[in-house]
Amino acid sequence: MKKPLSYLPLALITLMATSSKENIVKLTEEYPAISNSANIETVSRHVDNYLDFENATVSGTSHTETLTNNGKGYEIHLYGDGILPQLSTRRSAGDIGLRCAIPASSIPGKDRSEIETKYNMPFERVRVCAFDVYFDALFPSGGTGLNENNWLSFTQFWQYSPGMPIITLEVKHGSNLEYQLVVRNDDTGSEVATAPNPWPVRGYGSLSRGTWIRFALEVKISPNGGGYVKLYKNGNLEHTYTGKVGYSTAVVARQNVDWRCGIYRTGGYNWPASTIWLDEIKYGDTLSEVL
Repeated sequence: MKKPLSYLPLALITLMATSSKENIVKLTEEYPAISNSANIETVSRHVDNYLDFENATVSGTSHTETLTNNGKGYEIHLYGDGILPQLSTRRSAGDIGLRCAIPASSIPGKDRSEIETKYNMPFERVRVCAFDVYFDALFPSGGTGLNENNWLSFTQFWQYSPGMPIITLEVKHGSNLEYQLVVRNDDTGSEVATAPNPWPVRGYGSLSRGTWIRFALEVKISPNGGGYVKLYKNGNLEHTYTGKVGYSTAVVARQNVDWRCGIYRTGGYNWPASTIWLDEIKYGDTLSEVL
């Protein structure tokens, strides 16, 4: 059944009524340099971004379009062999979810089917990002080896190109279907060709096909120390990492990140078809509100 309006936080209803718009950016594979003007953010409500996909609309053409939901616009985009994310009747709540898919491929080059769920997420502030994800019954196992030619992430926090994402949840390499939490910083290195530790895995955990899973990441991005990442699965704390999170100004001037959900995978590996569904995506400043 469709979510009633009372399901939404009061501040979000007010936001919808005032038709406030999210700043959005057209994305390309190389992601041009982005100004640092939004590195100071005040969250005026416990849940700033909420995507339930009910009554969502999609507009635009080519490989990047805008999905509008609950009064805000979010970029959905593809690259390589990826398929543009599509509204779907598979959902964890309400009537509608979002499908992200990439067909089987062994062609070199990166593939993506993603939605930009938060743009210019600030450093040195606690933020919580949560989402429901459903892995297709035929979703592939992790490939063998841990290298730049074989990875598949389903959420990422991206700071700059050609730097690797600072936080990812990926399919664990060599597993039937497990996740690995990766957190990067100046010490681990930012670019895969020169990084002393390009895959700093901070924890592993199980995944299930054919059922909804809720992940929440409570993060404080702090490149010089004092940061942390707490990973929750279905409401239970599974991993805590403390220390440096993200790249400092010694690496890149941009000191904020973009949070994305969907499939992002390397090319060159003989990947089977990969499909996930997303729903109930929330970004805010308190764990209790986004869970």
